[in-house]
Amino acid sequence: DNANGAPDVFASVDVLVWSANQSITDATAKALKAWADAGKPLVLLHPGVWYNWGNFPAWNKEIVGGGSRGHDSIAPFEIKVTNPNHPVMAGVSATFSDTDELYNMIPDPDGTPIEVLATATSPKTGKTFPSIWVVKHPKARIVCIAPGHDARAHDLPDYKKILQNAVIWAARK
Repeated sequence: DNANGAPDVFASVDVLVWSANQSITDATAKALKAWADAGKPLVLLHPGVWYNWGNFPAWNKEIVGGGSRGHDSIAPFEIKVTNPNHPVMAGVSATFSDTDELYNMIPDPDGTPIEVLATATSPKTGKTFPSIWVVKHPKARIVCIAPGHDARAHDLPDYKKILQNAVIWAARK
C-alpha cells in the first residue's frame, strides 16, 4: 500500500515483484536503483512499467528500458509469444487472449536494451507493442510484464505461468 515503505523489507526479499505507481520519495528511488545496480532480481508488473516518476527518470531509462505513457481502454486483444525459447515463456501458449489495458510500451532508444518475448497489437490503432520483455541490465535480471490490470489477466493460466517463470528466471533458479 505504501511504495515508500518497500525499502524497509528489501533485506528479507529474494525477488522484488514491483506493481506500484504511487509517488515515491527520492530515498525510495535511490533504494530501487541500488537494488538493480547490486544485481538483484526484479519482476515489474503492469503499473511498474509506466512512466510514473519525474523524480526518477533512471527507472524507465535504465531499469525498464522504456515504458508506457498511454494505453488502450480495457478490451480484448491477443498476446503473441515472439521468443518461445526464452525460459520466461516456457509452457506458455503461442498466442493467448487477454482483456486488459494494452499498454503502448515504447522502448527507450537511449535506454538499457530490451529483448521482447511477446507482443500485442492494438485493435484500436493496429500498432504492435512489446507486452513482455527482459531488460538487458548489466547486473540485474529484470522481467517486465505489461498486462495485468485486474483478475481478467491475473486468472489466465498463461499469465500465471509467465509470472511464475519470470520470478524463477530473475532469481537465477
